[in-house]
Amino acid sequence: VMGFVWHVPVPGCSKMLRSRRCNRLATCIDLVPDEYVVLGKELADAAGNAIRPYFRRVGGVSTDFKSDQSPVTVADKGAEDAMRTILKDKAPNDHVLGEEFGTSESSIGSDYTWVLDPIDGTKAFITGKPTFGTLIGLMKGPKTVLGIIDQPISGERWVGVHGRGSTLNGKPVKIPEDVPTKLSAANLHATTPEMFTGIERMAFEELQAACKYTNFGSDCYAYALLAMGHVHIICEADMKPWDYTALVPVIEEAGGVITDWRGEELGLESDGTVLAAVSADLHRQALELLQYSPRGLLLLREREERAGSGDDLSDINDELPSNLPTAVGASSMTGFGTAMQTSGNLSVKVEIRTINSRHFDLSVKSPRYLAVHEREISAHLRQELLRGKVMVTIEVKDSEMIVLPIRVDEDAVRAARHLIDDVVKASELDVTPTLDQILRFSEVFVKKENGNINDGVYTLVEEVVRAAVKDLKLSRRREGYALQLDLLRRSKAILEICEEIELRLPGILERERENARKLAAELSENLSTAKNVNLSSVSEQLIGGRVDVSEELVRLKSHLSIFELSFFSTKQIGQKLNFLVQEMNREVTTISSKASDAAVSQLCVMIKEQIERIREQVQNIV
Repeated sequence: VMGFVWHVPVPGCSKMLRSRRCNRLATCIDLVPDEYVVLGKELADAAGNAIRPYFRRVGGVSTDFKSDQSPVTVADKGAEDAMRTILKDKAPNDHVLGEEFGTSESSIGSDYTWVLDPIDGTKAFITGKPTFGTLIGLMKGPKTVLGIIDQPISGERWVGVHGRGSTLNGKPVKIPEDVPTKLSAANLHATTPEMFTGIERMAFEELQAACKYTNFGSDCYAYALLAMGHVHIICEADMKPWDYTALVPVIEEAGGVITDWRGEELGLESDGTVLAAVSADLHRQALELLQYSPRGLLLLREREERAGSGDDLSDINDELPSNLPTAVGASSMTGFGTAMQTSGNLSVKVEIRTINSRHFDLSVKSPRYLAVHEREISAHLRQELLRGKVMVTIEVKDSEMIVLPIRVDEDAVRAARHLIDDVVKASELDVTPTLDQILRFSEVFVKKENGNINDGVYTLVEEVVRAAVKDLKLSRRREGYALQLDLLRRSKAILEICEEIELRLPGILERERENARKLAAELSENLSTAKNVNLSSVSEQLIGGRVDVSEELVRLKSHLSIFELSFFSTKQIGQKLNFLVQEMNREVTTISSKASDAAVSQLCVMIKEQIERIREQVQNIV
């Protein structure tokens, strides 16, 4: 026997489930039996009864701190214990995962797992703010099929059931259609900025800058408000399965989207990042910012490493999305962009090529009549492309004009004829000038000037130049993305080598101290004041800071951290990266010379090899 055994009839389909609608309904009921929905609500009732007596209690509530310094109260433990007692009685064969008491697995092997968080938002509970909640999630296999967000003080209870929608106190809940469609009009929520560290924090701040405003706090209550359309985006990190499992059905069944920062479904093995939004469009925009931030690149790099891509960038280039954003990250100085547009009889084509250069070096090839606008074109290109040798070709064609790009200069023809006549007259020869003789004068043909092109030609040219620049920046960003992955790999490799050096450092110091003690002992035998010699002090003075490279390692690791965070800048980063590479090389040289250890010297050689590869790649970053 496995937990409950359900036999639920499907209304209107008592004989056979022939229609697709009936099949879907049967599937939903199979995933979430009605009795389990009732049981979930019973768990929420029990948790609420255990929590309410301690809310805003005079004298406070007894609080302990876990190993991660998060608070836990007697109410947390009491609420989870109450829920586990009910499950043990009514679903003894199901697995249970709870925040306070860990995992309780059934030996029978049930398909169902209950995921419990008795008080999500313990800090809010302790301080008397009713924004905490009890979270109850039910998974069938890897799929979360039931979620409950219960606020025991306000009496609000959101229930999401796979395939049946979300409700608030029994009434259907649906995200309205008039929610914002752009990040700039959306509000962003997170429990606390402290949950973001390092690169995650920088990624969140980028999303924060893109949204209209940000609110902190509310814990799981914010997700319930998102299911009603009041909150638009929630972005969080460092979450545990009991923090997010129950949220999934409530939000998805209300019409929202919730995933991790990779865009993948949340499950027990997720990485702890959560991104929820009221619409697929807003979720996509937020995900785009996060995926191509340094954290996103690190995650993609990790995936590539598991796929065994190694250092070969060709497969990465092949799989890069075509719609990479150009706002953040590294951009290569090498790229090609083109655009073409036709308006009436005018056709404009622009091609832009860029290669590596320390400065902005521009050359423009265009019709002469555009020379008056060259300064405007140059200013736009300089603002958008920043660095590199930029070669621009602008072609303008008018379908109503003669195909050949030359015309006859009638004044020159007449002048040539007069000149030939003067020669004949002076020579007193009886000859008649011919057309062939006139055509030998190159001046009779001149390059055609499109003087009759309409006045709106530059407006069209400007539009095409901007389109070509956009295409070029995408090209440079795609190559920069590949370079960025490679550089982050090498940065990670250097960090791992630093850790190896740190492991060897205590042994090196002890060896040097022992050598110093022996030297001090030898010296003391020859000194008349030997009895006044402090051997320990002499040992430390002899070795001094000669072999201790801990400070250099700290600085090197700091440079590596700044190096990675630099990829999140919206400004040019090539020169900054180049400076950091020089500083990293300086620290490694010092470590190698001070450590006086063959193994450390070899590790330093390995670091320098990676730094040299990094230096070569950095030269091509804007």
